[in-house]
Amino acid sequence: MIEEIYSESFGKLLIDKKEKIMIVRWQGKPSFDEYKFLSEKALLLGDLHDLNKWLSDSRKGKDISLEIQQWMITQFIPRAMVRFHKVANLLSVNAFRAIASKRVLKELSNKIPVRFFSDNDEAMAWLLE
Repeated sequence: MIEEIYSESFGKLLIDKKEKIMIVRWQGKPSFDEYKFLSEKALLLGDLHDLNKWLSDSRKGKDISLEIQQWMITQFIPRAMVRFHKVANLLSVNAFRAIASKRVLKELSNKIPVRFFSDNDEAMAWLLE
């Protein structure tokens, strides 16, 4: 069962305790501080609930700044890889956001399984394999 834990105008955090999945649903164009806040909160929830899979839903997200991308690559991803061992990303229809997501997650793909999807059910099914 998926449970919404936190919600802001720029995104939501949901968890599936049984399947050990952290779900981050991005909305709009978060500022650097908003993006960092929600990402850090997701990491804490992962630790708290022993989650090991990550679903980033960027379908309603707009582009993210180079500052956010750089922070994700240099600061967030190295810490997130300790906790999360499989990452699915639902790509935004916004071309710039989709490119940014692929750039950031490319850093992970050499270390853990990462896949991109347009359908939520397909992404969830892959995470559960």
